[in-house]
Amino acid sequence: MEWLELDILGRRYRIAGQPDDKTFNNLPSVLRDQAPLNGVAAAALNPESQVCDIGANLGLSTLVLAGRVPKGKVYAFEPDPGTSTCLKATIMGAGLQNVKFFETALGAVRKNVFLHSGDKFSAGSHIVTNRHISSGALPTSSVQMDTLDSVLEAAACEGLDLIKIDVEGFEIDILAGAKNTLRRFQPVVFLEMNSWCLIAFRNMNPRFFVEFLLDNFPFVFWVTPSGKLRRIGKAVRMHYFLHEHLVRHACNNDLVCCWRTEWLERVAPGIE
Repeated sequence: MEWLELDILGRRYRIAGQPDDKTFNNLPSVLRDQAPLNGVAAAALNPESQVCDIGANLGLSTLVLAGRVPKGKVYAFEPDPGTSTCLKATIMGAGLQNVKFFETALGAVRKNVFLHSGDKFSAGSHIVTNRHISSGALPTSSVQMDTLDSVLEAAACEGLDLIKIDVEGFEIDILAGAKNTLRRFQPVVFLEMNSWCLIAFRNMNPRFFVEFLLDNFPFVFWVTPSGKLRRIGKAVRMHYFLHEHLVRHACNNDLVCCWRTEWLERVAPGIE
């Protein structure tokens, strides 16, 4: 294990990682990629907010969120054993008292599942099911999967303002296991849409993924190259987004789903 120092929200942190991990070796670039999440968090959260970081990886998103809720709480989830060891070291080294860590996968039901560890690319670890294009050909290990509903109920969570999800194609499964949480707290949901992962790992049509979000959230936005939020709707709006997403943006965009819009007035750089 090695350490790298970065400035996050005006504070100097030491982040733990493995020296042969591509993600660890590109942490400054990874941190720049957190800018949209930071902008949404700054607008949607207050110092006492509670948030979930699902797919926390080495902890950059956890540190960004923890800095926004110094009197609140971050529930950080990372199922990969090697990556979670580094994440725990980072959290402990920073002395963060507002982060609660869970070494578990999240999904639609509670069961044991198979995880492929991205040993030299920690951000690429993902669940492998029989829908995976390489099912049976990838090295995997068994890990426990739980639902967000059951974890937060056991933790006696009484409020939730934001959920960040980055899980390589398993986003819908996590939302399915968070129905009570979403209905009760109506948090802002910030998630990655990676259509390569959806197709290769889940055999899922990207259009279906977007339609699922539109059917379950009143408002769905995508983060444009300028960093602004643009609303996705059905018909022409979805047509335009899918073209941009699949053709111009390498099948990868951050999306924001929510029930209310008043907080969007505080988002920088804004709405377009």
